[in-house]
Amino acid sequence: LGDYELAVKLGQNGKRIIKEKFNLKQNTRNLLSIYEQVLSKRHVGIINQPAAELPVKHIESLPVLNQRLVMKTCEMKKPAVYNYPNAMTLAITTRCNMTPPCVMCTRNINPPEWENECEDKILDKVKRIFPYLDILYLHCNGEPLYSNNFEEILKIVKPPTKIRFNSNGLLLDERMAHLIIDSRVVDVINFSIDASSPETYKKIRGGDFHRVIKNIMRLSKVIRKKKADYFTIVVNMCLMKENIREVPAFIELAKRIDAKGVDIFHLNEGMNWRCERK
Repeated sequence: LGDYELAVKLGQNGKRIIKEKFNLKQNTRNLLSIYEQVLSKRHVGIINQPAAELPVKHIESLPVLNQRLVMKTCEMKKPAVYNYPNAMTLAITTRCNMTPPCVMCTRNINPPEWENECEDKILDKVKRIFPYLDILYLHCNGEPLYSNNFEEILKIVKPPTKIRFNSNGLLLDERMAHLIIDSRVVDVINFSIDASSPETYKKIRGGDFHRVIKNIMRLSKVIRKKKADYFTIVVNMCLMKENIREVPAFIELAKRIDAKGVDIFHLNEGMNWRCERK
């Protein structure tokens, strides 16, 4: 921020100060303006700067070329970065179909006006670098399958760029499962389940446990049918007093639904996570 005192205050009482001092629309305009400046420099650089010093390799994809530019820039100790990033996290939505929110979700404390879709003008500006990305992540406090932009992004992104995201799985019906696998660009979905029993799931997430499991098992079936061996299903659990005893059963559940990975993590410190539900 260039303002040490403000930075300290943000650390102490960030949400209130952000609401008082920052305007969402103005900041969006500022960020887009900065992005345009950076992008114009990188566009020139990726063609004229370190690329000229790289040996030419034929039949090389843009993500691979871009990664080599990253390494070459580091090796040459360039004072500026001329290439595009090789990974990007794009919050295509901060909205979610879980109502009320899961007990550990920041939507419990954020004002409703913070929930929105990624604006078309932002997507139009960033999509030009999708071909250079190795991985595009589509999650950030929202449910990607709930976004109006999700299916459009599946059409825009082409292999070898890969898409990965977290999901609660409730919207993963049969049509969506086929759409995702047929796109050939999504290679990992990490499902947030947080429980191995319907009772605990209801306490934490408030949704339909059996529906989520059924949706994931349907996806597994589509993966096998279409021989999408590249695809990885991961399930995750946020540890808390309500579910920590279910960790062994959760791992067994992961095996049963053909998940190839399990992520287990704890609640962030510094917040009061107590949530009363009727």
